[in-house]
Amino acid sequence: MTSIPRLGGANTTNATPTRASMHGAVATEFPGSRLAVPIDKAAPLLDISYNTLWRAVRENQFPGVRIRDRIVIPLAALSNFQIPQRRERATPSLAVGLRTAARLISVSYNTLWRASTEGQFPTVRFRSRVLVPRSALDALLEAAVTDALLIDAAAWTAEWRKSLEANSLAA
Repeated sequence: MTSIPRLGGANTTNATPTRASMHGAVATEFPGSRLAVPIDKAAPLLDISYNTLWRAVRENQFPGVRIRDRIVIPLAALSNFQIPQRRERATPSLAVGLRTAARLISVSYNTLWRASTEGQFPTVRFRSRVLVPRSALDALLEAAVTDALLIDAAAWTAEWRKSLEANSLAA
């Protein structure tokens, strides 16, 4: 059993993910091929209550990504609990549609569509098609894991757009 890092004090809780034996090796089962799971789905994987995980994310003691009013937990953040990380991508393309992106990060299509139309999520437009670059999606989730903080997708997207403009001016 491992405990959640950086909680400390009375909030420290033991976490035992659901495990299944595969040819003598221990592997944790995750739902589908996703990059992130909603906070209510991550709590049982960590064997802690929803409220404990929500407080940890809200107090920047556990990584998460806020997209409008939804919170998702990157699966890479769960690697601290000796859960094997899937390295293959669910899709080999450089960009995915909004529906696929919504499924990958476990938010509804409507939430992601509203966030993208308001400039709060990294998207690019090709004619009438709105796509999410995989590099931006991976970088957003990686930022949450690296910083171990709750990342606001709207603020992160603004910085992402500025860095793209700076790179295009430098080239």
